[in-house]
Amino acid sequence: MRGVRGSLEKAYLFVQLHSIGHMQVATNTTIDELLAPFQKKARVTNFPDLLGKLNQKFATPVAFSQEYASMQTARNCLEHREGIVGKHDVDRAGVFSMSVPRAKFFVIQEGNEVELYKNFETTEETILQFRVEARHLVFKLGEHLKIDVADFDDIAFSCAQFGTSLAQQIGKVGTPPSA
Repeated sequence: MRGVRGSLEKAYLFVQLHSIGHMQVATNTTIDELLAPFQKKARVTNFPDLLGKLNQKFATPVAFSQEYASMQTARNCLEHREGIVGKHDVDRAGVFSMSVPRAKFFVIQEGNEVELYKNFETTEETILQFRVEARHLVFKLGEHLKIDVADFDDIAFSCAQFGTSLAQQIGKVGTPPSA
């Protein structure tokens, strides 16, 4: 989660510097002094607002606020409450729903979407399809927050996917749209 947050802060720094263009500074100004105000602004801005500011500059908005918030809640639960879902973690109904984007691979067979699984076989020629979709892990107040290997894999994938999406949009900042 810290890596995701750090990536967002670096993206904010890049976008702000790019939007300013040229800067005049005293000859004795260090790079650290020049960057400090931008870094501070990024550090003190909450994740959804920081992502919102970046999305205003991006051709295609990057979605991740809800997922980040739920994974941050899970991290806090694991780190500060020994993995037991507490009142800080749940909604009014006493439930914590962790939203995890995951890669879904599937084929269409007889008009139905069939998700691939281990040793999946088909007798027909088919097109393998892929999309990112959210999976929700639901925990009740007082339950242990348990994340298995597949859950961890989905979380790692979602963080990497966020970084990839962020990098793609940063690369387009200031680039004129193609005709």
